[in-house]
Amino acid sequence: MKGGEDWRSGDPIDRGWAGIRYTRACLGLDMPTVQAVRAALITIASPSSGIPRVYDDRGSWRSVPMTRVCAWAQAVVTWVDEPGADPDRIFALGREQRLPSRFHLLVGPDWFALCADHAFGDGQSADMFIAQILTQAATPVRIPVPWERLGPLRRDRAIVAGVARNLGSLPWMLRNRAGLAGGTYGPLEPAGPHRIVVSHSDARFMDRLRRARAERFPGASAAAIVGAGLRAGVADVLGEPRPGFECLFNSRASGRSGLVPWGNWSIGAYLYPEDDLDPLSIGAAMTEARARGVAAYGLAAARMARKAETGPLQGATAEGTPRLTLSYMSGRALESTPGFVPGRSSIITDSMPNGLDAITFQTVETGGRITVSTAYFPQAWDGDLISAGVRRFLDEGAEILRPLHEEVR
Repeated sequence: MKGGEDWRSGDPIDRGWAGIRYTRACLGLDMPTVQAVRAALITIASPSSGIPRVYDDRGSWRSVPMTRVCAWAQAVVTWVDEPGADPDRIFALGREQRLPSRFHLLVGPDWFALCADHAFGDGQSADMFIAQILTQAATPVRIPVPWERLGPLRRDRAIVAGVARNLGSLPWMLRNRAGLAGGTYGPLEPAGPHRIVVSHSDARFMDRLRRARAERFPGASAAAIVGAGLRAGVADVLGEPRPGFECLFNSRASGRSGLVPWGNWSIGAYLYPEDDLDPLSIGAAMTEARARGVAAYGLAAARMARKAETGPLQGATAEGTPRLTLSYMSGRALESTPGFVPGRSSIITDSMPNGLDAITFQTVETGGRITVSTAYFPQAWDGDLISAGVRRFLDEGAEILRPLHEEVR
């Protein structure tokens, strides 16, 4: 390669997420060897996959030459000989990694972690990548990747098409744009490192929750019931949270290729249900946001703002009241990968809270149970109290909402 002439400008939306790190880890796996993981990465690492890249501080990139891919794979995959490593240890290791390629893989005897800059991609991109690595590591046959990176023109056309599909929502979006605004990551106030509390339900949790839904909240999604339950648990130990909650909406649309767009396609929006503790009300707010194309408009706004060129990340001012962010994902994409053991394996996440007051729940459903990774700043909240609030919901399930709704009646 010759100097900087091979560098290319990075995607402006992805650049807008630069500097926000996360770690996505799978625990309790029947893991392949670290050599098999490196071999899988080398197999995946064609230029068209968009994976073998290095980035500079401005977000510009260039591909790793195919003659250097083996050395590159050696550098971005690290063996950690610590069986049964706990979440705190894995997350600490994740935060230590340098990310010249926007990601690093940690391989343990029975666990696997993707450490990434958010500019690498959102949660769906991360899960696709992890699943592809583990699946490819289990076979010598090359498996085509299920994603594609859209170039600047194709991505802009996809964004415009998303807005065009929802033009009728424009007046509503303009009226509600201030209230819907989300995605302010990082506190304005001085703060040290955030912390994560990981909590697991038992294996029958989702069965009980779905029975409660059929009896008391017909039509409500599992995500809405979990959101209401976590809110009730937090309110019990920390006091009533700020009205509403922030959640992420995926703006991806299926293309003719059948491949999934890679990158950051999720946008945060702040919603205000009529009743923050009623799953049906929460579900209605989420359904309306989807129907009105909130994600499409949010992505278009992010593209127009070119957030990476407007200075440092903006944060939320502390108000002394918990500000909740909810993410609920099915683990189906990872559950079906080789090495995942139903009832034993779990998926955990280290993600940054979006403001000093924020409490962020990353909830993943796998094998009939849920795992909640709760992020918070210890300057604002007591981790033991947060853990107790989440634990109460996981122990009681939807029953935590019964007294509240009986009082209303």
